[in-house]
Amino acid sequence: MDSSEAADSAFQAPSSPESAPAPASEPATATSVLPATAAEPADAAEPDEPAAPLAPASPAGPVGSAPVETRSASRWRTGSPRTALRWLTGLWAALLVGASLLWPVSYGYDELQHFDMAYQYSHHPTTFYAPGALRMSKAAVAIAALEPPNPKIGPFATAPIAARGDRPTLQGLGGVAIAPGSPINQMVQHPPLYYELGAVVLRLPGVSHLAWDQQFWLVRLLSVLLMLPVPLLCFGAARRLARRMLPNTAAPAVAPAEGASPGTAATLSRFSGRQNAIGLIAATIPLTVPNLIRDGSAVTNDSLLISATSFFLYFLIRICLGEVSKKIVAGASIAVTVALLTKGFALVLPPLLFIGLIIGWRQKPGEGETVRDRRQLAWVSGIFLVSMIVGALWWLRNLIRFSTVQVNGFGPGATQNRYGSPDNNGSFIKFFPDFFNQVIERFWGGFALPDYPLGSSISVWGWPVVLCIGLLVALTVRRHRAITLLLLLSVLFTFGVLIQNSWSLYSTHSKIGVQAAQGRYLYHLIVALAAVAAVGWAAVLRPRITNVVAYGVLLLGLVTNASAWFMILDTWYSGGPVHLSLKLRNAVHGLFRWSPVPKPLTAAVFVVVAVTAVLCCLQIRRYCRSLQAAERALTE
Repeated sequence: MDSSEAADSAFQAPSSPESAPAPASEPATATSVLPATAAEPADAAEPDEPAAPLAPASPAGPVGSAPVETRSASRWRTGSPRTALRWLTGLWAALLVGASLLWPVSYGYDELQHFDMAYQYSHHPTTFYAPGALRMSKAAVAIAALEPPNPKIGPFATAPIAARGDRPTLQGLGGVAIAPGSPINQMVQHPPLYYELGAVVLRLPGVSHLAWDQQFWLVRLLSVLLMLPVPLLCFGAARRLARRMLPNTAAPAVAPAEGASPGTAATLSRFSGRQNAIGLIAATIPLTVPNLIRDGSAVTNDSLLISATSFFLYFLIRICLGEVSKKIVAGASIAVTVALLTKGFALVLPPLLFIGLIIGWRQKPGEGETVRDRRQLAWVSGIFLVSMIVGALWWLRNLIRFSTVQVNGFGPGATQNRYGSPDNNGSFIKFFPDFFNQVIERFWGGFALPDYPLGSSISVWGWPVVLCIGLLVALTVRRHRAITLLLLLSVLFTFGVLIQNSWSLYSTHSKIGVQAAQGRYLYHLIVALAAVAAVGWAAVLRPRITNVVAYGVLLLGLVTNASAWFMILDTWYSGGPVHLSLKLRNAVHGLFRWSPVPKPLTAAVFVVVAVTAVLCCLQIRRYCRSLQAAERALTE
């Protein structure tokens, strides 16, 4: 391994003696809620990291290494964590945009209701409806009539659709006026933040003159934009956890002295390289969930909840590791406030932040952090309390007006009106197996309506088994186990809420079966799941194997997505059991007909997805091979 490879692995060592040495640690605070760069979340110096800058490596590098190349040439040849993460983020974005075109508009979970809620707010931004008081608009009813009610019965290949230039606007379909006798829009049960953002998109100049499906697609792109930071936050969270929890990824406490041998600097790079490898493993995990990509590219408040909670979990880890600064606490508090103003599942987050603040306050202050005193405690407490008060406004409004925190969007008596008289015959012994099975199946499956097509059993059940192994192993790591427990507690709290909601209905109306058992209700915790699982895998795998796991997870994730996308094309667009070549031709033709954007642009998006997937795999492979070479050079 030459010195430039060590520099790339460490994110910090200079690639040539002429370049100024970069510090081995970074500031302990962040200037914004976003990570410090577009490629890597900010890394604060921590007590077990070297505080002094690394000395420049010798031009000759370690014994037996090749001469130093330029930084750009070396990064492209061997790969670098920054470049690998950029390509991974680009692939994530391409998959989200591709999914926004592959799944027909309004075919997300309750997507038409979510869109119509944003459409109402675009005309009445300060009107908040009581449960059961809002019905679907004329435009929404017309959209439902234009599309097949169930592609299993009437696929899009044979369903008629007007030519793209002849499709009416939302106003042409009847506009925002309420359609008499239309179904109730139950989305009034949710806080308004996501819908207000969607309303801003619909109010942009010129948008109202676009066809109805193009207006719909633009609001989908809002969700895509909100979902972009998720892999970055998984990377940053796992990298920090690995550095503090795993002894073989914690850099020595003493930095190399001036003029130290290149091998010392390479050893420091070795630690950072393992941290980056574990971070990349976590960053690839969201790409293994086709329904997360589908749900994150639809018009749904899930996208904002996922994004806000991902930021919260990233900041929560930093807080638990001792970074209890005003900026970090403010970042976590703002993220919780955004989540609270988006969806009810965020109600479990404030207790987690409170516990995290207690854990972090007991930790040693990070490098560069001011000495903790009563004044800082007052600032931190004030930031936390103010953000919680703002986030609680919607729920206090529900409590005051409707005597409950979470209302039923269909209105009073809706359960009996929809399901009939209660039988009160539900058995928990019968309920839980079906509930658990549905949640797991609809986490990695559920990318249709939600169970047709479901996906292969290997992907639907294989991925959760592998993930759970990582989660369980992480619990055996003693260092900072409280952080692992807190992150998994977020999953258990949310899972408990799911059980309570579903059981309360099944216990009284068992004849309708298990309801509200959606795996997507756990998607906003993907950073916690990915980071903890990646650390758990790394704890039992040899370093040389760990270095290639990210590449393997990425490949298998792409195969899982390709399988899901092919199933949608086959069952929704193909038009029946015919020869494979004709089936694919019909599917592509149906996709082009129903796409909201012109055929060349639709084709270009899927070409970009394919090309980005190939180039991303090559870059991840290069970086993994460079890490393996570094391990061999340092162990031989």
